[in-house]
Amino acid sequence: MANETCLEIATPHGKVIGAYHPVEGATSAVVMVAGVFGGTDGPSRAYPALAYQLQAAGTAALRLDYRVPTNMNECVYDLDAGLHALGRMGFARFALVGWSLGGAVVISSGVAHPDVVAVATLASQTAGAGAVGRLAPRSLLLLHGTADHVLPDACSRLLYQQAGEPKQLVLYDGDGHEFSRNHDEVIETLLMWALPLLGASTDARHEG
Repeated sequence: MANETCLEIATPHGKVIGAYHPVEGATSAVVMVAGVFGGTDGPSRAYPALAYQLQAAGTAALRLDYRVPTNMNECVYDLDAGLHALGRMGFARFALVGWSLGGAVVISSGVAHPDVVAVATLASQTAGAGAVGRLAPRSLLLLHGTADHVLPDACSRLLYQQAGEPKQLVLYDGDGHEFSRNHDEVIETLLMWALPLLGASTDARHEG
């Protein structure tokens, strides 16, 4: 049964909080972060829906909030703290998902963690994402709407050009920064991308 609990992580910089979706015996997890407004919902509340479907397929998830969502360095620090906390809980394989500013956060954190095997960005900015060229051989998935008026799809196109393989760029025609027109498709794409990379079966996924 899908469930979530509040995870509080004590750090020297303050307490980091997230919504944790546990799976008994799981050693793989997807960690999700948002943009400059923080929170744990992601674009059009895609993160809770994705987390529940991952959970149903046997993969844990953590929707992590930032302490200072406007500070890129502190956001990376928070994500690192979340990964270390999950590591202490027995998790050994991670996929990261970041929206908007969070795209740069997951790229920056991903290159520093050998247990991160995959990174996905949703409408990512390019500022602070210079490490994208060092992500390989981690899998990189870039999603962007072609009608994004906050961060144009040229941002993801540029990151795609700078990244090594394996990489994939998916553009949603006419969609904006919140992916409101393709909410279900975005969740499906992320789910089918993450599960095989984390060693989980796509057959058990929740269809709700």
